[in-house]
Amino acid sequence: MRTSRIVLTVAAAAALGLSACSSPTSEEKTASACAAVTALQGAVQQASELTVDSSVEEAKAAKKALTDASSSLDQALAAVAADRAKAVTDAKDKLVESLGDVEKDASLKDAAASLQEEATTLRAAVQSAGDSISCSS
Repeated sequence: MRTSRIVLTVAAAAALGLSACSSPTSEEKTASACAAVTALQGAVQQASELTVDSSVEEAKAAKKALTDASSSLDQALAAVAADRAKAVTDAKDKLVESLGDVEKDASLKDAAASLQEEATTLRAAVQSAGDSISCSS
């Protein structure tokens, strides 16, 4: 039945999150978030298929699948957002540090190219932070 497929999808998404010993990359976190979106969509579908003939156990299973999938998605999205926030902070810190170096050296001309590059990196990080994740279906 669909219940077992949903449970397997949720379990697979959870396993993705637990399988890596090292810190997952941004791409892996996005993939995990996309898997969690798919799992939640499946759980919603499972719940929408309940009828007056469904058992209490089927309703409980649907509720658990929704709760678990929603929690997994919340965690996955938080991890993706944390990466984006860190990228913005790191890029900002690097630009601020370089601007501090300019103050010490009093030569903006010498640092202009580096500052432009770091400003571009910061702009890209801010843009990425504002974009929603993109999952291919």
